[in-house]
Amino acid sequence: MNRIDTLDTPAMRNKARKLIGWVGSSSKPLTIQEIEQALNVRMGDFEGDVRVIARINPVLICGPILEVVDDYVQFVHFTAKQEVSPKTGTIPKF
Repeated sequence: MNRIDTLDTPAMRNKARKLIGWVGSSSKPLTIQEIEQALNVRMGDFEGDVRVIARINPVLICGPILEVVDDYVQFVHFTAKQEVSPKTGTIPKF
C-alpha cells in the first residue's frame, strides 16, 4: 500500500484506489476493458459524452497487489484482497 501512496501524482493515486476498489468489490472477475470503462464513469456526468482514454496497465499502477491473467484483472492472492477490504465492506482510503 505504501507504493500507491508514493505514486507521482494525486490523479495516479486516485486511479489506483479506484482500480483496487473495482477489483475488490466486483462479484466477477473484470477484464482490462471493463476496468477501463468503469474508470471512465464520472459522478454527475448525465450527458454520457464519449471519452477516449489510453489503455491502462493495472500492474504498472498497482504494483504487486494486482495481476492480469488471460486479460482478467485480479488480486495476486486472497490475502491481498483481505488487506485492502476491511470487514465493513468499504475500501480504505490508503
